[in-house]
Formats: sequence, C-alpha cells, structure tokens
Amino acid sequence: MIMSNTECVPLEQVFPALLSRLPLQEDMEENKTVFSCLAFLYSNKPAMVVSNMKAIVSACSQTLGAKGLDTDTQNTMLQLLRDIAQHHTQEFQGAVMSLPTEKRAILTAAVTQS
Repeated sequence: MIMSNTECVPLEQVFPALLSRLPLQEDMEENKTVFSCLAFLYSNKPAMVVSNMKAIVSACSQTLGAKGLDTDTQNTMLQLLRDIAQHHTQEFQGAVMSLPTEKRAILTAAVTQS
C-alpha cells in the first residue's frame, strides 16, 4: 500500500510500525516487498529513511545471508545500503558502528563488495 498510494498512507505512523517488526521472523518471502518498499521510500522520501537509519541498518544486517533470502531481494537491499552510504555517509557510519561487531563486519563487507 505504501508503494501504490503513498499520499494516502499516514507514513508517520505506518513507517515506524513497519520498522519495529523487522527483521522478519516468518514468511521470509515478504522481505522482497519490505526492502522494495524501503528502496521506494528512500527514492521518494529520503529524509524519512535517513531519520530511521539505525533501525534500517540493523534490520539489513540481520537479514543479510538469512535462509530464504532470494538474490533479487538481497540486491535490492545492498543497492539501498550502498546509495545511503554514498549520500549519507556520516549517518550510515554511525548506524553501522552501533551494530554488534560480527554484524558490522558482515554488513560492511557486503556493502563494499562490488
């Protein structure tokens, strides 16, 4: 619904609720929709994504390499992270540094890999 009719969705309430339910624990196929939605929002409302950077980076770090994560979804997630890292370097680095060491290493390696 966020992607099809953004203006009719109360994003101030819906977006934090979505983020609070990440990473997904069940129905991993829904990651495709979730990360497509995050990429869409970043393209259309980047300030909203940047202001929730820590939660997004945390969810991505926990989802990377998860069983059932298809290649398209992983590529969408990595492209989102790379775009954020390039255009919002300071905020991105702050969010990455808040991760546990192991998750930080996995995410950093994935984002810097070409």
